[in-house]
Amino acid sequence: MTTQTLTRTGFLSKQWWIENKSLVALLVLIGVVSILSPNFFTADNLLNILRQTSVNAIMAVGMTLVILTAGIDLSVGSVLALCGALAATMVAMELPIALVIPPHPGSPVPCSAVSVVSSSPKA
Repeated sequence: MTTQTLTRTGFLSKQWWIENKSLVALLVLIGVVSILSPNFFTADNLLNILRQTSVNAIMAVGMTLVILTAGIDLSVGSVLALCGALAATMVAMELPIALVIPPHPGSPVPCSAVSVVSSSPKA
């Protein structure tokens, strides 16, 4: 005589809840915040959230492509932090915005040059 155990699959299974606990926690958090703050689901707030996360999303896509092509370079976050610190320092020195913005597209170049030189194979 054999016994068969019934295993549930899908949304009702215990395994699904264990594997997706971060998603469940996020949905619970969204529900609680939306109840406590009536302005949470407004268009302005949702656009603000999208604006704040857009830089990280763009970096994540770029880093994913780099990692998938086996050119693992995880220094992108450090270079972005350096650019932000450089901009904050220049703004704190009360420089005009016209002088603060233009150097930033070129500021990762020296960092990349140092990375290439330091990681090149030694002969």
